[in-house]
Amino acid sequence: MANLIFLLVWAGALVIAGAAAGAPPPSPTTIFDGATIALPGHTPGALGDSRAVRVKSLSAASDVLALTVVLRRFDPQGFDDFLRDVYEPASPNFRKYLSSRALSDRFGPSADDYEVVKSYFAQKGFALREESANRMTLTVESSRATVERALRVSIGDYRIEGKSFRANSSDPQVPQGIADHVEAIMGLSNLAVPEPSRFAIIRAYLCYAVYGTLNFIGAGQSVQFFRIDDCIKWALAGSGPGGSGPSDTTSTSSLQTATVPWQSATGAGQTIGIVAFDNYLASDLADNVSIYGMPASRLSQVSQVHVAGGAAPGANQLEVLLDVLLPMYLAPGASIVVHDAPLTASFQSIFNS
Repeated sequence: MANLIFLLVWAGALVIAGAAAGAPPPSPTTIFDGATIALPGHTPGALGDSRAVRVKSLSAASDVLALTVVLRRFDPQGFDDFLRDVYEPASPNFRKYLSSRALSDRFGPSADDYEVVKSYFAQKGFALREESANRMTLTVESSRATVERALRVSIGDYRIEGKSFRANSSDPQVPQGIADHVEAIMGLSNLAVPEPSRFAIIRAYLCYAVYGTLNFIGAGQSVQFFRIDDCIKWALAGSGPGGSGPSDTTSTSSLQTATVPWQSATGAGQTIGIVAFDNYLASDLADNVSIYGMPASRLSQVSQVHVAGGAAPGANQLEVLLDVLLPMYLAPGASIVVHDAPLTASFQSIFNS
C-alpha cells in the first residue's frame, strides 16, 4: 500500500513538473502593451513660467531625438545603506568602494531588467545608440514623431526671453512592467544645456597675460613668474583682496605656499574626473606643460573617455584646457580622466561613464 501511495505521488509530481516545463514563458506583449502609467517629474517647470510662449514648430516630426533611459536599482535601500557606510569613518565598510559594475550586480539594475527595457524601446521603433557596462543608462534614438507616439507625449517648441527650446508638456507614459525598471527618461527637452564660463576664462587669461608678463620682465625677477592657477582662482572668485587682480604677483604660487591642512597632499593614488562637452588639442596641453615648467612625464597621467563618440575641439576648447591644467598643478600625483562628449549627449550618460 505504501509503495502504491509513493508511486501515485511520484507520478503526480511528474505530471506537475511536465506541465510546468511545457508552460510557455510570459509573452513580452504582456509587459510591453499593458496599461501605461506616467513617470512623474519629467515636465519642465519652466513651462509654468508666464514668460514661456509656445511658438511655431522649429523642427520637423522626422528630426531625430536621442533619449537616455536611466534604470532603477532593484534594491535602492541597500544601495543607500552602502553609501552611508562607505563614507562613515566608524563603519567597518569605510572607504571599501565598489566598481560601478559591482554596484549594479549587488543592487541593480540586473541584466534581465536591462534587456527588458532595451527590448521595449526596440519594439517601439527606437535604434540603440549606446549601452553602459553597469546597466544604469541606455541611450536610444528615433524620430520626434515616434517619441511622441511611443511615450504618449506632445513635444512643442517654446521661447523664454529669446531662448528657444523644445519641451514635453506632460510626463512620458510607459507600461507598468517597464516603469518598474525605469527611473527617468532624459532628452525630451533641451532647455538645460551646458554652457561655458566664458567670463572666467577671459579673466584668467588676461590676468596671466598681464601679471605673468610683468613679473617676467620686472627688475630682479627670475623665470619664476606668476602661475596661471592663481589667475584661475582669482577669475572664479571675482577679485583678489585688492579688488583689481590677484593678491600675490611676486610669488610662484600663493595657492601652493599657503599654510593649509592639505598642503602636503599631492593626489597620489587618486583619480580626478573631468566632464567636458568640448575637447582640447594634445599639442596645446603639451605646450602649456612645457611653458609652466612641469615635467613632460606629467602628460602620461592624463587620459580620455569619449562618450557618445566624443567631442571634437571647438569654440570652448580653452575652458577644457584650463580644467585639465588646474588639477595638474594642484594635484601633481593624481591621474586625470577627461570624459568628453558632444552637446547632444545627456548629462546622465556622461556622468555614468
